[in-house]
Amino acid sequence: MCIFAYLNYHVPRTRREILEVLIKGLRRLEYRGYDSAGVGIDGGNSKEWETNSKSIHLIKQTGKVKALDEEIHRQQDVDLDVEFDVHLGIAHTRWATHGVPSPVNSHPQRSDKNNEFIVIHNGIITNYKDLKKFLESKGYEFESETDTETIAKLVKYIYDNRESDDITFTTLVEQVTQQLEGAFALVLKSVHYPGEAVGSRRGGPLLIGVRSDHKLSTDHIPILYRSSGKDKKSCNTLPRMDEDTCLFPVDEKAVEYYFASDASAVIEHTNRVIFLEDDDIAAVRDGRLSIHRIKRTAGDHPARAIQTLQMELQQIMKGNFSSFMQKEIFEQPESVVNTMRGRVNFENNTVILGGLKDHIKEIQRCRRLIMIACGTSYHAGVATRQVLEELTELPVMVELASDFLDRNTPVFRDDVCFFISQSGETADSLLALRYCKGRGALTVGITNTVGSSISRETDCGVHINAGPEIGVASTKAYTSQFVALIMFALLMCDDRISMQPRRREIIQGLKVLPELSRIASKVILVICYNSKFDKFCVFVHMCILCTFTLVKCRHHRAPCACKCIRSGVCVQRGVDGLGQLSPSLLEVFIGPQVSAGAPPPLPPSFSSSCFLPQWSFRSTSKPMRSGMYWQPVTDVPPALQLTVHMKKC
Repeated sequence: MCIFAYLNYHVPRTRREILEVLIKGLRRLEYRGYDSAGVGIDGGNSKEWETNSKSIHLIKQTGKVKALDEEIHRQQDVDLDVEFDVHLGIAHTRWATHGVPSPVNSHPQRSDKNNEFIVIHNGIITNYKDLKKFLESKGYEFESETDTETIAKLVKYIYDNRESDDITFTTLVEQVTQQLEGAFALVLKSVHYPGEAVGSRRGGPLLIGVRSDHKLSTDHIPILYRSSGKDKKSCNTLPRMDEDTCLFPVDEKAVEYYFASDASAVIEHTNRVIFLEDDDIAAVRDGRLSIHRIKRTAGDHPARAIQTLQMELQQIMKGNFSSFMQKEIFEQPESVVNTMRGRVNFENNTVILGGLKDHIKEIQRCRRLIMIACGTSYHAGVATRQVLEELTELPVMVELASDFLDRNTPVFRDDVCFFISQSGETADSLLALRYCKGRGALTVGITNTVGSSISRETDCGVHINAGPEIGVASTKAYTSQFVALIMFALLMCDDRISMQPRRREIIQGLKVLPELSRIASKVILVICYNSKFDKFCVFVHMCILCTFTLVKCRHHRAPCACKCIRSGVCVQRGVDGLGQLSPSLLEVFIGPQVSAGAPPPLPPSFSSSCFLPQWSFRSTSKPMRSGMYWQPVTDVPPALQLTVHMKKC
């Protein structure tokens, strides 16, 4: 489930342009998974934007974002050429939790049939049944099965029962969030507050991108708190919002704001973003952005800084690859180099991790290392545990975050807890982090996302610098997590004389790792000849860190070959005939020599220009039961040489 919202202030945009921005933002978030999508925009077709902002139009559809786009263009009562000087549009992709995928259950959810308040929401409201029961007792009717609708209805209930007409949108949302339990990130829009946006988060990621051609009033936005006086009226009064407390362009000029749950949705518009923290309430009013909190707590940062994203648009584009996962497999040599850049000195065999330098002595005095993660990040911990125990001479526990919490695992002040997460927002890992901090343990984050919750809440950490990972199955992030943990182990034993030979061996291994991963990312080609159909079947296996192959041809259901030279994870892709192989993927040359007993000569299509002519093959092993095993004659390290297995089916 993903959030995207766009507010243009004194930047004239037609409704068509606004919808294009919203749809494009959702498409950037499609990789997160969803089953339905929707948008909420100002209704009406008047030439005056103020008139149009007094109504809200919802368009929702199940299926892909493309289906939503088609539904938008089918709307007969929506003039796409109407221009807005000020406008807020909100959009959302939903993955069903409460209620089946359907337009009525899709977001935005509304407060009533007049769409007075609408909301988009990520997360789960755990007390929504109690809230729903209360609101139903007050006469509010529900039309969906979602927990999100209770938020919209609750906002309307508080607005309908307001004590004064000058209640602000921010105050409404503050009062609502105090009643919500669970994890959420949300953005609201209302006909009563045209051109205003309010967003809040607790446990779910939310950031705000800022775009303006003019100088901004500040680079740090101070946090505003409610008055602490006993007078009820004073408690609902916010501090004065001016150039010292708000972000806005100097001289009240044009500005655009982008609310999103992921930076990939805003990077094509701006690289200046503000990451909200838990219980922050961000409000845009009259083009000014302010951030509010209900009360002060220990450790609160006094301001939110505008950060510059170190991300480029091309990093989140597939380019010539068929999928993001394929692209990220082939990016591993570069990501491994980026993880080690400036940290490993191969000349004098030293390792420097700047994010840990202030705490390394404390870490070296600890009695136990605990690695806590989920999914692929958990496996990165398992894969490096042996080396960590060998080099640190400390007991190392690797825990699944959910299981770690369920067991109420004992944690002590002399433990060091590592939290490994590509996104830095993994819910179970975040809960485990707060559990460990509450027990006094030192916490270390291993993340790939600057400004993420884990990177902010841990005491220190290592940024793996793998670049954006769009594919759901982790590839380059896993490799970089592995390398980062190995670098930590090397740092821990840099002053131990007995460990120096082993350290040098591992560091030299890291030196050649980028080239090894580049070779291992090549294609393994398996050719099967089927005499019944007189046809060759070609299957391609792309490997991450190994040359493991398990091949099934279309005419031969049993595995044709199985060879594991190096442990790792592989991605299988099958095709029939060389004509369907991309030259960028195939880097294997089939030589003209075929030994006795091999299948018939290869058809002409096999001598394609995509082959590298300097490669040839010779037999390197005894004939297998299923055919002949061939190995390339190249300068490839023996442990990673590619294989061609020719066999009669």
